[in-house]
Amino acid sequence: MDKKKKMNRLSKEESPYLRQHASNPVDWYPWCDEALKKAKDEDKPILLSIGYSACHWCHVMEKESFENEEIAKLMNDKFVNIKVDREERPDLDEIYMNAVQMMTGRGGWPLTVFLTPELIPFYGGTYFPPEDKQGMPGFKKVLLAVSVNYVKNRKAVNEICKKIVDELRSLSIPSSSKKGIDTDLIDKYLSYLKSIFDGINGGFGGAPKFPRYLELLFLLRMYEKSKDRSLIQMYLFSLKKMAEGGIRDHIGGGFHRYSVDSKWFVPHFEKMLYDNALLAPLYFNAYRLSEDSFFYTTGKEIVKFVFSEMTSPEGIFYSSLDADSEGEEGKFYLWEKEEIEKILGKEDSVIFCNVFGIKDDGNFERGKNILFLNKDLATVAKEFGISEEKLNEKIKLWKEILYEERNRRPKPLIDDKCITSWNGLMISALAESFFLTGEKDYFEAAVKAGEFFYKCIDKDKKIFRYYKNGKGIHNAILEDYASIMNAFISIYRITLDVKWLEKSLFLEEELIKYFQDKKDGGFFNTIDDRNLIVRGKSAFDNPLPSGNSMLFKCFFDLWSITGREKEKMYAQEILEVFSDFLKKAPYGYSAFICNLIDYFYSNEEIFISVRNIDEYKSRIKDISKISGTRRKIIGDCGNDKKRLENLIPSSKGKECPSDKAIAFFYCKNKSCFQPVYSIDDLKKTVSL
Repeated sequence: MDKKKKMNRLSKEESPYLRQHASNPVDWYPWCDEALKKAKDEDKPILLSIGYSACHWCHVMEKESFENEEIAKLMNDKFVNIKVDREERPDLDEIYMNAVQMMTGRGGWPLTVFLTPELIPFYGGTYFPPEDKQGMPGFKKVLLAVSVNYVKNRKAVNEICKKIVDELRSLSIPSSSKKGIDTDLIDKYLSYLKSIFDGINGGFGGAPKFPRYLELLFLLRMYEKSKDRSLIQMYLFSLKKMAEGGIRDHIGGGFHRYSVDSKWFVPHFEKMLYDNALLAPLYFNAYRLSEDSFFYTTGKEIVKFVFSEMTSPEGIFYSSLDADSEGEEGKFYLWEKEEIEKILGKEDSVIFCNVFGIKDDGNFERGKNILFLNKDLATVAKEFGISEEKLNEKIKLWKEILYEERNRRPKPLIDDKCITSWNGLMISALAESFFLTGEKDYFEAAVKAGEFFYKCIDKDKKIFRYYKNGKGIHNAILEDYASIMNAFISIYRITLDVKWLEKSLFLEEELIKYFQDKKDGGFFNTIDDRNLIVRGKSAFDNPLPSGNSMLFKCFFDLWSITGREKEKMYAQEILEVFSDFLKKAPYGYSAFICNLIDYFYSNEEIFISVRNIDEYKSRIKDISKISGTRRKIIGDCGNDKKRLENLIPSSKGKECPSDKAIAFFYCKNKSCFQPVYSIDDLKKTVSL
């Protein structure tokens, strides 16, 4: 019988990623005072390893190095070893990722960084093999060299440290600039996107290829401002190509994180909540603009995947599904042709394999197949002498059968941290998806998840970085506050209940108290600078909207709704702080620049007064076709009039007559037209 493995300190942590390393022979610490004190007391360098549970190469390095007794002994003898979940502590990840990129010119996970006891990085990299391999130094060699260098060349190490800290501070702590930003920045960014657009495969750039949803959102927003057909063609073409490719899970719905090739064929198989949250509304907007049901189906499958695989009993959302199962990347998602024939039968499998590009000897590795849309369905229907409608019915049935069969396999591990900022993105996505589709399940799920955070704020007077089994863990960071603020504003727009605006304004007061840089303007990423070499202020959107860019949007939206100058001033302050960065390298600030479209061009709103929320919900899909992304939705459904007018002074006098079900007040440049009471009349009014 195997001797039971000794568990290290990580066994007591909540993070699934940290607990995955609990049986390593490495003497791991979480990021904690005990570990940092030990490094100082013993004058030992720190080996900081950062990753996340869905990361394939993190698992590889664990298996090759952290489970290796010889390497573990070397680590334990020479270093204080700290393991960090980047999703728990994105503040640490950002600091040390920036440092490694400065030192090596590249980054990624697992992130491997060597620090002085003062927490200053002096050497780093990403994945290291245990022995020298394909031009990469072996991890044993690296450990010995770093240890010797730290002891014998301390002066050189200190010089590296000083340079790194200076560069980190210049990168992480912008100060306010009074130089303005104009619409030339938006035009410059658009020219850049056109220059890197892949006209053959859709998307931007080459391999590895990420969905780049923020850039796609920019195309959508610019099209609705300019009506430049080339922009919407880029948008629709990219979404179509992505959804045809292997990056989409054609059986279970949703999208994998990225494609290792430029054709969207071979995915990196982890599935992240944030990718799917940001993609779903893009597909529903694509349907709104094109009326192509392919986009609607893809969007519905994304949401169905989140509901079935990523939703907690409390109604909030888990963070990710692992890339690996049974020790192999992607094994859960791959098929052999013989399996398909056995499950679907010979006749049906011929059509299915034709549609999804399945080959006898596999289209991937070891005779396995990745499903992708190999042919246009109209072409396949013609080849097999059936109608396209009938083919779609068959494909839907076959997918359901294969989904049930696939679920008998050992599943990839789920990271059940419910990360607050990612949940904010998902809530906003569900609210927008309901607005675009009228699907009642989306409304109910958005409100249920929103109520979870609403009640937590009432109970704790704050939010946490993530929740597990209903319990809040770790201090929230700026992006958490900003994302939940944005989620509450999104819920207000589908419920017209001002309680969501009031709670958003409460969060605003809290983040101003804890995050605002009172000296130089803008907002810090973290509540304090304890055990951080830099307390950064970031607006870099990579790949998610940053805290400051989301906050800029929230302040602008709240100013648009309430008319309060306070929020306008905060939005302008953020813009001034990051203006130099935006002008120098707009390409890293995609979400921020999307928000600038509203900042410069938004001048239309539709105020809706309705006594019964069902009257509003029944018309919401039609309203979305009129409002698009350009026209703000504001309104009232049964709120106390004094409370409403105190919060939204412009609501005064905008009431639905007793003999009408709903009233629409279209306003442009702060001037409102006479109310209308039907969708058709609203269409006519906005076209005047």
